[in-house]
Amino acid sequence: MVNQWLKAGQYAAGRLAYVEAIAHLERGLALLGSLPETQARDAREIDLQLALGVSFITVKGMGSPSVPQAYGRARELAERRGDEHQLFQAIYGMWQNTVASGQILSARALSDRLLEVGREADDGLRLQAHHSAWTTCLFAGEPAAAREHCNVGRQIYDPERHSLHRRLYGGHDPGGCARYMSGQAHWLLGYPQKGLVIGSDALALAEQIGHPFSQATALVMNALLHLDRAEPVWHCNGSRRPRRSPSSNDYSWCSNRSFCAVPSCRHRGRWARLWSVCVRGLLAGPARFGCVRTV
Repeated sequence: MVNQWLKAGQYAAGRLAYVEAIAHLERGLALLGSLPETQARDAREIDLQLALGVSFITVKGMGSPSVPQAYGRARELAERRGDEHQLFQAIYGMWQNTVASGQILSARALSDRLLEVGREADDGLRLQAHHSAWTTCLFAGEPAAAREHCNVGRQIYDPERHSLHRRLYGGHDPGGCARYMSGQAHWLLGYPQKGLVIGSDALALAEQIGHPFSQATALVMNALLHLDRAEPVWHCNGSRRPRRSPSSNDYSWCSNRSFCAVPSCRHRGRWARLWSVCVRGLLAGPARFGCVRTV
């Protein structure tokens, strides 16, 4: 029965039904208590915990306490078994929770561990090692280093060969992440126009692969670029590519049904919309700030 619940959880997650996936996976974990302590049992628990970790990230956010609980247990078991790929995935999940919680120094240590493993591993692990590095460097205030890791990631990434990564590592596509994070790095380094071009490339890729969480994240990151450029009337029509429209409602895509299906992106989208309203208020005068109450 444990295998059936694991398959049911993976099936649900593959169709973006993460709440249902969590329920199935937790049922599988509950049944493990009745099994004897064996290598096979530990291997199955690792699979369940890793799948739970990605689902928790998508439903509850990267900083949720549920994330390190799942990945921490998976790491403990993977170290005992000596499975390189499972251990890498568990450490990656721990890194993601740590960096999302603002613990940059601790996140760097985990990222360095991933880079060390990735040097001697296949291109999939190398890609995700650099994935951790470009995010850590950017959040640590090192945009030049982040840009270099993004460049390496973009060179390694193949949309077909690495299509499963969005279901294994953080719930989003690494190719799109390498692009929109590179866009942020270019902005910080003084190349705003190039940042927009790369950010638009991220949106195009996200639309091409048709992964909602990746699309939503690319939209948010591009919104931030435009807000940094004092362009509060940039918006996106649904899940389509961004366009300029002076008659549009700013960031109307924040209320798009598919975007709001992802809780962590919904909150960031509302924050971007609030920021947009505030910028417009500053540009038009104090009277405009009354609309902030309606956001």
